[in-house]
Amino acid sequence: MISLRLDEEALRGTTVVVSPFVQTIEALALLGRHGDEAPPPHTRWARRTRSQVGARRWRQLVQVGAHLQDPPIPSSLAPAEAVAATDLDSALAAVGPAAAELELGRGDFIDAVVTLHEVAIAPVWPELRRLLDAEAQRCQQVLAHGHGEELLHTLESRLRWASPVLSIPTAVSIPQGDFVASGLTVGPTAFTRGAHLLTVDDRCGALLTFPARGAGSLPLCSTTPTGGSRPDRLAILIGSGRATVLRTLVEPSTTTELSARLALAPSTVSQHLSSLAEAGVIAKGREGRRVLYQLTADGFELLRRLA
Repeated sequence: MISLRLDEEALRGTTVVVSPFVQTIEALALLGRHGDEAPPPHTRWARRTRSQVGARRWRQLVQVGAHLQDPPIPSSLAPAEAVAATDLDSALAAVGPAAAELELGRGDFIDAVVTLHEVAIAPVWPELRRLLDAEAQRCQQVLAHGHGEELLHTLESRLRWASPVLSIPTAVSIPQGDFVASGLTVGPTAFTRGAHLLTVDDRCGALLTFPARGAGSLPLCSTTPTGGSRPDRLAILIGSGRATVLRTLVEPSTTTELSARLALAPSTVSQHLSSLAEAGVIAKGREGRRVLYQLTADGFELLRRLA
């Protein structure tokens, strides 16, 4: 059990965040905890991810995730600026050096986050974002009426609030189980089965994630066989990031639209688009003031054969 002390002012000022960075960290922690034996509804997602990244990268993901499974993680790995970022590149730019006690380097952490996001988060981000936004809106409606205490009771049934202490169940023993926070941010996630004190920042307070309602209905949690046990041949050939962009372009889109859908920085999307255009599998054209990218005949054929 973790105890988090919050004064009434901190509770009234609770904020809600939807973060692609936080989703990826929670997904990494899930892999670190269970590997490809993740419990439902994530079993198929974990096994599909393993088949897509290959043996070497899979070991890296599980090893990094194992460092993140015991809450809370060092605030340098999840500073407030990273949590608030709307795209992954901006979030990673704010990440500080990893804490020595984790025996985890910043580079290893960032590599794992980028790999998992590109392979397993970005392809489903539009659907995932809609679900998380609905949860965030529900939380904000409760907070708008000044009911911070009521919100805590609705996040996860095992949370216990006895002012000024929020008790958070945990599956592991925490050496330092009592924390004090100057503020509270809550964030819905599709990758945790219970409330999770992700980090406590001396400057910005605590970040508490909680399971989003309806997460089991997402494509990433589907129990319907999808062929996900087969290797992702397109990602192996051109890289997971470019493969995700190419698949998304079945609907012509602008750089800005792709960036928003995939939670990637516009500069990253532009690099992928440049490479795909040079290979002749996409082309760009104008529609009024919009510059649209779309699949060429070769692009459609590549998807048909490999995707």
